[in-house]
Amino acid sequence: MKIFLAAILAVLSVNSAYAGGHGSRHARHEWRQERSDPARWIVPALIGGFVGYELARPRVVYAPPVYQPAVIVRQEAYRMPAPQPVYREVIEYDPGCDCYMHIQRQIGWR
Repeated sequence: MKIFLAAILAVLSVNSAYAGGHGSRHARHEWRQERSDPARWIVPALIGGFVGYELARPRVVYAPPVYQPAVIVRQEAYRMPAPQPVYREVIEYDPGCDCYMHIQRQIGWR
């Protein structure tokens, strides 16, 4: 905003400096010579170029970094699955029924 106000002030001051007139209207020949003089238009062109450059230049705005809140996720401790018993089929003779029976006997854990 400060640069914009400075640019407006510079443009207004240049315009008011050159708005003083060119003398009498009867001296048209002198006016035409002044108009073609490069020193007459080079200063406003430089000021206008500077103002245009300043207004068109991108502004760099530094903002503080945005910190994300730390999210702590509690992980459960790794638990091994419960041991499973291992069985084997065993055929045994049962004298009470005078027969052979298929029995599952535990032989260990997995």
